[in-house]
Amino acid sequence: MAILYGTTGDGTTLPVLVDQFGNLLAKGIPGDEGPPGPPGAPGGDFALPANPADGDVLGWENGALVWISEPPPPLDPGFVPVIYTGNGGTQSISSLPFQPDFVFIKARNAGYNYVLFDSVRGTGGAKVLFSNNTSAEGGSSGQEGTVYGHVSAFNSNGFTVAAGTGTPLWVSNSGTNYIAWCWKAGGAAVSNTDGTITSSVSANTAYGFSIVSYTGNGTGGSSIGHGLNAPISFIIFKNLSDTENWFVWHNSFPSPTVDGLYLDLTANVQNFGGTSFNSTLPSSSVITLGNANIVNGSTDDMIAYCWAEIPEISSFGSYIGNGSATGPVVNCGFKPSFLMIKASSINGEDWVILDSARNPSDPKNSILKPNTSQGEFTSDAYNVDFTDSGFSILNTNPRFNGSGTYIYAAFK
Repeated sequence: MAILYGTTGDGTTLPVLVDQFGNLLAKGIPGDEGPPGPPGAPGGDFALPANPADGDVLGWENGALVWISEPPPPLDPGFVPVIYTGNGGTQSISSLPFQPDFVFIKARNAGYNYVLFDSVRGTGGAKVLFSNNTSAEGGSSGQEGTVYGHVSAFNSNGFTVAAGTGTPLWVSNSGTNYIAWCWKAGGAAVSNTDGTITSSVSANTAYGFSIVSYTGNGTGGSSIGHGLNAPISFIIFKNLSDTENWFVWHNSFPSPTVDGLYLDLTANVQNFGGTSFNSTLPSSSVITLGNANIVNGSTDDMIAYCWAEIPEISSFGSYIGNGSATGPVVNCGFKPSFLMIKASSINGEDWVILDSARNPSDPKNSILKPNTSQGEFTSDAYNVDFTDSGFSILNTNPRFNGSGTYIYAAFK
């Protein structure tokens, strides 16, 4: 090994550590001149390449030192799927690398409701939501989570579930296996006045996810800020005050200014006219609302879960089924850990979710259907491979690969 010293075009001297083959091992910093170079080499042992950009590091290519753009540090994880087994009481799920802001839980081997909690609305039995039915926040009684279990806290490395006073326990039934899909937003919500309706927003701009709480006014053309500073790709809405369907918007709809889906139903894409988004696409700052109760109920409390596509982190798109066991191959730009698919042009097909926590190896074939309370189904009829760049459909089941168009949401 040897320490060499070189000068840049502006006279800055920089030390580097190289091995006997000239391979770069480490570099110093400007101003750390060290000893002078050998006789006959004023200013150092070698001349450094000119004009480094901020963040560049020295590298060795084709026998010469060159400046190389240093890759940015990897993003902290923003999504993790985690499995656990209920103990019949209060328990903490503490294996996450972050404090989640949105948790979506399902009992895998039991027909219990899907339950959703987020940090903007808060925790406790009155805050439960169910993706598989139309109940308002808290369920039909307003306190169903108190009876059947709920998320009681979001912690620095996970979340805590608390048993209810009745049975069955949706989140901690003894011996029941659960999956929790966990997203990180931005922690405590802040007021957002970008839209005509002031919203409370918890946003993770690096990961492209925000939770938006607002009070509807029933007026088409009103807008809410989402806090992501990027074009929105996927939104899930729920009216918290009323018995109402879940509304889903996706950027791959045939007519995205007027189309929508129901998360709690099997219906294909519906044309809502201007009642959903006032015939206006979401912008990088706001979502324009129609006057429909499903997105903008007058004086109703509303929640919207919003995602913007981030390269190598999330992907939202569509594909055309071919009805073949060697089905479509979809490029997401990364290997997913979560995949949700819906036949958008075919009526009567369930939403389906696959993930790498329940199926660590390929093929992924244990499906959950967030529009029903049914437990997990495993079959080769649902085979999908998660590849290094996306996913491959390896089945002819019409939920995945019939004659029609499919939308998907994938997360790394």
